[in-house]
Amino acid sequence: MTWCLFKNRWEPLEVLKNYKLKPYFENIDTERLIHHQIGFISHLLGKPANIHVEKVLTHSHKGRRISEDAFDEVMFLLGEVLVAHKMEPDDIKAVADLVISYKGDIVEIQNTVRIHKT
Repeated sequence: MTWCLFKNRWEPLEVLKNYKLKPYFENIDTERLIHHQIGFISHLLGKPANIHVEKVLTHSHKGRRISEDAFDEVMFLLGEVLVAHKMEPDDIKAVADLVISYKGDIVEIQNTVRIHKT
């Protein structure tokens, strides 16, 4: 997903350390991803950035078979990282609300709960 999911420039992306999310980022140019993440957050915070939010949130995720669980996991990591970077709570909520508004375009696999009767 395209946001700043790294704690500092020299640590691996948080998503790559997460066993649930790592497969989604195989064969991804992480340097390019980091630049997109920085641009995305900057754009959301009112800084000029050459980024089109809808394109980033829909087209870049298309065909990746992202599950609802994976989306929720990334949202959790996003919140942790933004808090670690001392982002204001209102700004964190604004970022989360925007990303959640595109959930239907990002998630391709809905979670299902199976109940086994005995």
